[in-house]
Amino acid sequence: MDDLPLASGCADAALLVEVVEHLEAPERALAELYRVLKPGGRLLVTTPNYGFPSLWPALEWLADRSGRTAKMAGEQHVRKFRPETLAAWLRAGGFAVARLGTFYQLSPWLALAFPRWADAWVAREIAGGGRAGSLIYGLAVRPAAGS
Repeated sequence: MDDLPLASGCADAALLVEVVEHLEAPERALAELYRVLKPGGRLLVTTPNYGFPSLWPALEWLADRSGRTAKMAGEQHVRKFRPETLAAWLRAGGFAVARLGTFYQLSPWLALAFPRWADAWVAREIAGGGRAGSLIYGLAVRPAAGS
């Protein structure tokens, strides 16, 4: 991720949705986001969950062998995060972790059979903050000056 064409401290929020796993040097991207966020600015990051008991590693393995998708393991997904490694990465970049959890444990599968339940189910997964979801979310805050 190159330098963003934004002034330092100009943004209230930033999103990295399914990005960090594709970056060889995600630390550079995090430093750039820290630069452009205002003190108190928020960063939301999502990435596949390679931690146990997530089903993501098995799903990725199956997808890679199906030949129906571009290969993910080692080609698209060059960095693998677990909840604790995502939190450590955010903290190492100077952010405070406000919230960390996983989602998409059962909700995608239930949505196939019971689409009306999908929104409520994923909301329960996010509220629960468990470790088994296929995706991790981290909400981080750039500390205010002097914090």
